[in-house]
Amino acid sequence: MPNNEKETPDFDDENEGFDDPELERLFRELESISKNKDDDAQEMTQDEAAEAIIGGLLRGIEKLNEADNEFSIEFELKDPVFDAKIGAAVWAGDMARLEELAAEVEDDEPDTRSEDEIKWETYKEALVIMGIDPDIMGSFDDILPDRYADIRAGKSGAIDAFIATGQDPNIKTGVEQVPALFAALDAPERSAKDIRKLIEAGADVTFKYLQCDNAFTCFANYKHSDTVTTESEIELAKLLLAEGADIQFKSPKLGSALMAAILRAGPAQVAALLSVGADVKETLHVDYEREFLSEANVLCIAAPKPAVIQILLDAGADPNMRDSYDLSPPEFIDEEIQVLETVAKDDPWIQDFLVQLRKGRDLLIAAAG
Repeated sequence: MPNNEKETPDFDDENEGFDDPELERLFRELESISKNKDDDAQEMTQDEAAEAIIGGLLRGIEKLNEADNEFSIEFELKDPVFDAKIGAAVWAGDMARLEELAAEVEDDEPDTRSEDEIKWETYKEALVIMGIDPDIMGSFDDILPDRYADIRAGKSGAIDAFIATGQDPNIKTGVEQVPALFAALDAPERSAKDIRKLIEAGADVTFKYLQCDNAFTCFANYKHSDTVTTESEIELAKLLLAEGADIQFKSPKLGSALMAAILRAGPAQVAALLSVGADVKETLHVDYEREFLSEANVLCIAAPKPAVIQILLDAGADPNMRDSYDLSPPEFIDEEIQVLETVAKDDPWIQDFLVQLRKGRDLLIAAAG
């Protein structure tokens, strides 16, 4: 399970480090905003200024690190054993496990900041790197209030209360600058009924976040699978499709919504996406952050989740389909089992993970006949 490291541009010289013209344009745009902010202060509202500044900054950061996602924890890998543990946790989609591993390499006191506050400071550090006064962003509480916090939290009546204000649901807000639809798709106990209310209030189902996520990939990156049912998720997926969301959209992070759901969500989300036309023949893209999973097919990606494997098999996934290394899914799983048994078999979490891998492998062997 080799580490797939990414390089970032060196901005020590203002004329170097911009291999991508679009990235350079974005950074120059931000510099211009910084230089002219005093002149424009009377003409722009606080929200407009925030959206202009942070929108550009987010696009720049996305270009710098396209593989960044919640499973990409930034730390120096200790050794191949540790790398194998990280790879297995990513494969399982176990964020709690990743956080535990990250804590093992922390030298400082535990970070008590919220996820949003950490992102906020990251953006400010990026401004400093670009030579822009970080004070342009104002305070965490004032510049980017999250208008959709109650919606994202799944608070009862939050969507109705928001609609009653008459605000545009497509205004991007919060640290991540997303519209109301994306907040609602993140909420516990989400439902087609609630999403339909936002759509009827004008929410744009075709919105793409930094061109990297659409409604379906947002649907797939779901943290609250235990709060919904397969039936409710199928109903929601069909609504998104009917309203114009693109099931074929590919994110540079994970590729399709189906791949995202297999890695990060649960059986209900996988079944729902298959019900609206997700393709069981696709593979994970070649540049995926964990190299051992790049170009793997859906059954290989689902290996530690036997229930998901069965759903994929029922939808027509081929248990004999070979990958770019000419490995069948059972052969792929066997190779990774051998790696984990060699480097990390004494870890209790890995032992449990290996049990699931073997169950997945045996299910595929039986299906292959």
